[in-house]
Amino acid sequence: MTFTLMDAQAGYLGARRSQGYAETTMRNTRRALHVISPYLDIDITSVTSVDLDHALGDHRNTHAASTMNLTLAELRGFFKWCEQQGLIPYGSSPMRHRRAYAEAKHERLRVPADQFTGLIDSAQNPRDRIVVALGLYLLLRAGEIALLRVRDVDLSDFTIAVLVPKSAKSDTMPICHELADELHLWLLVYATGIGRELRGDDYLVPSRLPPTLEARGDHGKWVMVQYDQYVPSRPYSTPHKAVQGALALSGYLTHDPDGRTRREGVHTLRRSAARALFDRLSVDGVDSALRIVQSMLHHSSVSTTERYIGLDGDRAKRDSILRGERMFPVGLVTIEKMTVAAASVLGREGVRV
Repeated sequence: MTFTLMDAQAGYLGARRSQGYAETTMRNTRRALHVISPYLDIDITSVTSVDLDHALGDHRNTHAASTMNLTLAELRGFFKWCEQQGLIPYGSSPMRHRRAYAEAKHERLRVPADQFTGLIDSAQNPRDRIVVALGLYLLLRAGEIALLRVRDVDLSDFTIAVLVPKSAKSDTMPICHELADELHLWLLVYATGIGRELRGDDYLVPSRLPPTLEARGDHGKWVMVQYDQYVPSRPYSTPHKAVQGALALSGYLTHDPDGRTRREGVHTLRRSAARALFDRLSVDGVDSALRIVQSMLHHSSVSTTERYIGLDGDRAKRDSILRGERMFPVGLVTIEKMTVAAASVLGREGVRV
């Protein structure tokens, strides 16, 4: 029986769906498989590495190396499944000799902890302000913020129920003092804005009605006006814009000189807060600092958390500890002893000291 690439893809997606993979993972898989869509009608056993060269070459022109490596990982998984199902012979995967793309390593933006309050104050409206606060004090992803409902917040117990779509799990997270103040303020503004008491199923961070044209001034000039008219039944779909606006007003660059985005957004808040929390816990002598930060980020791997924390802070701490200072405090050799030892050695070698 002949299986086309289209047949194989349908079987692979069905198998992953039956295994309970999250929708975000399925979306990434479909996006990767779309790269080889020009060959859908080809017999799966006829797909060669040359075909993939052409497909990936076109894709590489418009995507970063990191994105390409994610695509390669998905394609490797697909062709491995094809081998396991007997659709292609073992060892015949067209991905078997393909190398990863070289990624430029650079440290991403992390806002220092002493600038968190200023960053929140830079938000352009109350809704954007609570988005920045949720990102900094709960370390949530954009999708996790969008799913929050008013009923999830318990200010009497200082907890908030969070759904993590990436792992299809839920977590009752702690609300810190700073976030509690921000939530009290936001819930009051929110209820006032919609003219009624908040309901449990209202989205915590709602969408707003689009700007409207209004005549302004003596000459009736038409301008776009944005009112804080919240729509509690719909979530805020672009929270990264709230973060980018606050970052820009705080003096951080969100775009390069050519206007290309630096991809700063809600993840910038996660990185910043993760580093700040790790430093605070480390200073307090908490042995499980890294594990606590991992639990806040909802990472399955500690290595991912370490990457979020970054190296710049460690380098700065290294330099402040060691520059001009003694590395090991035990068994120190004094300058006087070193001088005597050096004189003794030089004297034995017949050098006058």
